[in-house]
Amino acid sequence: MNGSNPNGRRDFTAASATPEDNAAYPGDTYYPTQIGPGDLSIDQIRRAIVERRWLILACIAAGLAIAAAATALMTPLYRASVLLELNPPEVEILEGQTVIQRGGRQQQSFLETQYGLLESDTLAQRVAREMNLVSDTDFVNPEASREERMRQATQKLRAGLTVAPEAGSQLVRVYFTSPSKEQAARVVNSFAENFIQTNLERGYDASSFAREFLEDQLATVQAELEASERALNAYAQQSGIVGARTTNESGQIVEGASLEDSSLSALNAALTTARIERINAEQRYRQAQQAGPNSAVVAGTSALRQERARLQTEYEEKLELFRPDYPEMQELQRRIAGLDRAIASETQQLTGGDLNTLRAEFLAARDAEQELASRVDSLKGEVLGQRNQTIQSNILQREVDTNRALYDALLQRYKEIGVTGGIGKSPVSLVDRARLPEAPFRPNIPLNLIAGLLLGLVVGILLAIAFELIFDTVKLPGDVRQRLGLRLLGVVPEAEEEEETLEELEDPKSSVSEAYSSARTALQFIRDGGTPRVIALTSTRPAEGKSTSAYGLARSFSRIGKRTLLVDGDMRRPTFESSNKGQGGLMHLLTSEDSLSAHAQPSGHANLSLLPAGRGQGNAAELLASARLHAIIEEAKRDYDVVIVDGPPVIGLADAPLLASVAEATVIVIESGGARIGAVNETITRLHSSHARIAGAILTKFPAKLADSDYYYYYDYTYGRSGQRETTRKITLSRDGS
Repeated sequence: MNGSNPNGRRDFTAASATPEDNAAYPGDTYYPTQIGPGDLSIDQIRRAIVERRWLILACIAAGLAIAAAATALMTPLYRASVLLELNPPEVEILEGQTVIQRGGRQQQSFLETQYGLLESDTLAQRVAREMNLVSDTDFVNPEASREERMRQATQKLRAGLTVAPEAGSQLVRVYFTSPSKEQAARVVNSFAENFIQTNLERGYDASSFAREFLEDQLATVQAELEASERALNAYAQQSGIVGARTTNESGQIVEGASLEDSSLSALNAALTTARIERINAEQRYRQAQQAGPNSAVVAGTSALRQERARLQTEYEEKLELFRPDYPEMQELQRRIAGLDRAIASETQQLTGGDLNTLRAEFLAARDAEQELASRVDSLKGEVLGQRNQTIQSNILQREVDTNRALYDALLQRYKEIGVTGGIGKSPVSLVDRARLPEAPFRPNIPLNLIAGLLLGLVVGILLAIAFELIFDTVKLPGDVRQRLGLRLLGVVPEAEEEEETLEELEDPKSSVSEAYSSARTALQFIRDGGTPRVIALTSTRPAEGKSTSAYGLARSFSRIGKRTLLVDGDMRRPTFESSNKGQGGLMHLLTSEDSLSAHAQPSGHANLSLLPAGRGQGNAAELLASARLHAIIEEAKRDYDVVIVDGPPVIGLADAPLLASVAEATVIVIESGGARIGAVNETITRLHSSHARIAGAILTKFPAKLADSDYYYYYDYTYGRSGQRETTRKITLSRDGS
C-alpha cells in the first residue's frame, strides 16, 4: 500500500509489516522546505567562514602585502588648497533696493556655473600662460610644438585640479595635486587669482556690450515711435475723428467717446422721455373718449396712469428683444391689463378735463416722439461708420503706446548702465590662500593598508563561500532537517582514531555511547507502536560510520535488556565476524532452509547476538531479492526484540534498497562533511522507490570545532579532527566478550 505526502514524496509500507508496524512515522509524512544546493543560508556562510578561516587570514595577509608593495612603489604627491566664497547675484526688487538671492534653483544654478568655470579649459590656459608652464621642461615635453605643449599643460592642470564645494554654504575649496609642494601651492593660488580677474572682466565686458546694444535699440525704437505717432495723427485728420482724451489710472492718455456717440446717447434719453409723455397723453385721451364727451378724465398726476405708462414703455422696449409669448412679456401684459381696469374704475368716479384738449396733447406728444425717433435712426448710421474708423485709430494708438513704453524702458536702463557700468561687487572672493603642504597627500599608508585588508577579507570570504558551494555537503545537524527534510536521530562526535570509537562504545558514560543512546531513544518514539522491531542502517557511500553506528545501536538496545540481533547485511564487504569463523551466516541462510538459531552466534555481550554475513555462492542482490529474506526476518522477529541490519551503502547497488524494503524502519548514516547534498537526496529517492520507511538520519564524525554555541546541547565534544576517513575494518565479537 502506498500513498503520498504534500511535499511530493511517497510513503510506502512493506508487505511483511504488521498493522501495528504500519503506523506512520512523523518523519515520513513531514518534510520541511528544502534548500537547493545553490542557495546559501546564514548558517552556511558562518560555517564556511569558521571552517576556512585560515584561507581568509591568508587572503588578508596577501591583501596587506599587496597594499604595502603598491604604497612603496607610488610617487609621493602633495596637495595644496585655497578657499573661495561665491557671492550670489543681487536682484533689484524696488528702485534703489536690492536683495541677495539665497537658496532656490537660481542660486544653485549660479554655484554650479561657477564650479564649471573653475574647471574650464579657458581658465587652465590662462594659468598656464601666466606661469609660463609651456616652457617648464618638468611639466611638458620640451620637444613638442608650442600648441602641443599648451595642450599638455592644460590637460595636466585640469587633471590635478579638484573642486570641492562646502556643503550647506557658499564656500568652495579648490585643490591642486602635484609631485612638488611648491608647484602645488603656486598653481592653486594662480587658479584663484585668475578666476577672480576673469569674473571682473566678464562683468565689465558685459556692461560695455549692454551699452552698445541699448544705443542701437534706442535709435531703432525712437524712429518707430515717431513714425507711429505721425501715422495716428494723419489718420485722425483724414477721418475727421474728434474725441475727448482722458488719462487712465496708470497715467496713460486714452481716447474718450466721440461727439457722435455723445449725441446719440442724449437723443436716446430724450426719445425715451418723449415716448413716456406720448403714452401718458394717449392714455388720458383714450380713457376720456371711452367715458363719453361729457365725462372728465383722470388727472395727469394719477399714480396708476404713471405706472401704466412705465410698464407700457418697458413692454415696447423689450418687444424688440422678446416675442409677445415670452413669459416675461406675458407678465407685463397682465400687469398693464390690471392697471387698465383700475384706471377705468377710477375714471367713473372722477370728472374734469376736455376731450379736445387731451387729443391735442396726445397728437403733439406723438409728433415729438416721431421726430426724435427719426433723428436717432439717422444718427445710428453715422455712429456705426464712425466706430469702424475708430477701430483702425485704436490700433494705431496702441502701437504708439507700445513704442513709447519700450522707448522709456530702454532709456531708463541705458541711464542706469551709464552710471554704474563696470562698477560692482565681484561674485568671487578669496578667503584663504594656499600654503605649502607639510606631508604628502598620496600615498595614504593607513588608507591603503585598510583597503588591502578589506579587499583580502572580501576575497577570502568569497573564496570560502565558493568552496562551500563547490563542496556542498551535510555538515551540521540543521542541514539534516532543513536541507534533506529528515528527522535527526543523533549526532556522533568525531574521534581521533577508529579504535578510540570502539573503546568508547564499551563505556556507557562516554560521549559516543551517549550519542547512540540518544539515537536509540529517538527510535523508541518514532511511531505510536514503540520501537521498530527491524531497523536497517545504510549510507550514501562507504566509510561514513554505518557499521559503527549499527554496532553502537545494538549495544545500546542490549544494555536496556532488549534481546538484540545484529545482522551483517553487507555480503560484498562484511564488517562483523565471529570467533567461530567456520559457522555459516546470512548468505548460507538465504541459500538453505536452515533455521536462524543455527547460525546466530553470541557476541560475548549480554542480550546481543550476531548473524555474520557468512560465505557462500551466488549474487548478493539476487539472494536478497528472494522470498527467503522475508522468512528470515520473520523468524528473527519471533526470537528477538530488536533486529539491527547493517546494510551496504546505497551507491549504485540494489542490496541496501532490498534490505530496507523488509525493515520496519530505515536509518541513513551521514558523515559530517562527507556526502554531497545531491548524493544524499538521491539515496533518499532510491530508498523511497523501494518502499522503505525512512525513520531519520544519524550524523557521524561531527567535528568539535563545529560544535559552537548553537550545538552545545548535543553532547560534550572534546575531540579533535584527525582528517582520516573510516576504512573497512573487522569488528570481532567473541563468545567471551573479548
